[in-house]
Amino acid sequence: MPESPENPEKQTVETVQQTTETLAKFVQWIAELIRRRNWFTLLLLINVVLILFCTPEGIVPKFLDTTFSITLPEVYSSVSLEVDSCESANQPS
Repeated sequence: MPESPENPEKQTVETVQQTTETLAKFVQWIAELIRRRNWFTLLLLINVVLILFCTPEGIVPKFLDTTFSITLPEVYSSVSLEVDSCESANQPS
């Protein structure tokens, strides 16, 4: 007897379950970093999140623009400009 294809609802439930488990492991990893006071890794993680979400060239703004035709407000692009201006102001001339 030929095998019947899996039920699409079962695949969806499994996908949701796998995604939830992955996110739970990620949150547990972050909690462990905080508990162990691994500041270097936490700061690096914060830096990656800021680059992905707060820069116009980041992955998330590009994804939103190409997929949903959503552009982020100008406030997000001014964040990177403020950081650049602060860095240039602190450099000796």
